[in-house]
Amino acid sequence: MSPSHLLAGAALCLLVPLAAVAGLEPIQIDDRLDDWAGVAPVHDDAGDSGGTVDFGRIWVANDQDYLYLRFETGSEVQPDEQQNIRLYLDTDLNADTGTAFGGIGAELMWEFGWREGTFRPGGTSYTIEHPDIGLMVGPTVSNTEFEVALRRDAVPAAGQNLFNGSTVRFILRDTDSGDVAPS
Repeated sequence: MSPSHLLAGAALCLLVPLAAVAGLEPIQIDDRLDDWAGVAPVHDDAGDSGGTVDFGRIWVANDQDYLYLRFETGSEVQPDEQQNIRLYLDTDLNADTGTAFGGIGAELMWEFGWREGTFRPGGTSYTIEHPDIGLMVGPTVSNTEFEVALRRDAVPAAGQNLFNGSTVRFILRDTDSGDVAPS
């Protein structure tokens, strides 16, 4: 999978096709990263933050069931508490819908440290929890590298699908350090 890079407002986001890759073994969210061996990083963002979190390399993969992200934080953080990392996921490629950030319109804005997110498929916002989007994160203890999986058939609220097309854009943001990836 070779994503295209787009300049989107103040932040660079990644455009990622969601076509299932033939022969790709499913990624297991199990704290072992050997299943990512055949996946090249789509971006390297290291060295541009003076804060605790400095996003490094980012990998993306998918299969018929999940979208997978893997990312480095530069320092040890707890994935589901005591930090303010956010994932902005634009699933309709329309900057005028969803939560506006970095030139994209994110239908999903997930706050890892709060263990909840906002699903905004149009003008209405819904607070959602991890089962609503089939979210899995590993490891669940402090580390410097994380894997994330999101169900491609998720229907978070109001009968609206999370993923409507074959391509997504995303941005990772740490609100404490100010680091944004890609940037």
